[in-house]
Amino acid sequence: MSELPAITTAPAPGRNFIQVYTKLSTRTISLGFWGADLSSQRVHDIDSSANDALTLTTPKSQITDVEFYGATAVLGFVPQPDRTRHTLAFLSPAFKLLPADKTTTAITSTGLAGLNTPGEQGGSYLYYASPTRSGIREYNIETEAFKDLPAAIAPSATSPLAAYHHAGGGTTATVLGKGRYVIYIDSDKASIKEALVSSQTASTPVPIISGAAKFHPDTGLAVVFVPTTKRTYLYYVGPDHKLMRVVKKPSDMKWDAPLAVAKVNHDEVQAGAQLAAVFQKDNVNVFWPTGQDVKGLGHGFDDVKA
Repeated sequence: MSELPAITTAPAPGRNFIQVYTKLSTRTISLGFWGADLSSQRVHDIDSSANDALTLTTPKSQITDVEFYGATAVLGFVPQPDRTRHTLAFLSPAFKLLPADKTTTAITSTGLAGLNTPGEQGGSYLYYASPTRSGIREYNIETEAFKDLPAAIAPSATSPLAAYHHAGGGTTATVLGKGRYVIYIDSDKASIKEALVSSQTASTPVPIISGAAKFHPDTGLAVVFVPTTKRTYLYYVGPDHKLMRVVKKPSDMKWDAPLAVAKVNHDEVQAGAQLAAVFQKDNVNVFWPTGQDVKGLGHGFDDVKA
């Protein structure tokens, strides 16, 4: 991924605002509050100090957020002193390194994604490049338990990651696909794949998201599960730099044909821009950096009521 600002989002509980966390050019973190539609722009910023070394993050790496004991926690990689490896850390609301022996990985691996498992105590998970081999590691923030996912899950070295929890599709009698998913660009850089963590094995091919067959080679990835409809929305960048989406229907757990997101404040997404998406009030808001100046973020608005 190019060295554009990293970005992640979370709803602001009880308010019609979205929290947008952005990694600045100084590699510190900015918090902006945005209205939950295209007509309402950012209303406030809280920027880290450029002199605050504790918040310096690793270049080109993703940041992500999870709900941690009811609060929004933002996490990212920070460089080790030798600058050849990096370790996961809480960046907000307070800085804290996670156990280095479990979360330190090569600096060339930039992908990071987080999710929450509703109803599961200690259900906050992170996905990132495994420190011990090629592939992805799953880490539980509360319990500090971790595992390397099966070798069939093999992202490219520069692949962004996206993750979500699905409540299960199908019927009441036959629940399909419940569990945690991780989405990535395959090592051949020719396809976007989606693995169900609980059922994936080393010998089983990881399913390709066929609807997203055409994508920009430097695309970002963002995914949202909508609990009211049990539909999943994957956002990515098309070959023509348009913001695209595909939807997984709960009836058969299959992805449909791609569509361009119609309501956007910028017609194109810059190559290498990371994507962040959040569901709030029957809509998905998608954000991305438009350059080094984070004051001008791209904003897509997707009505997902139907």
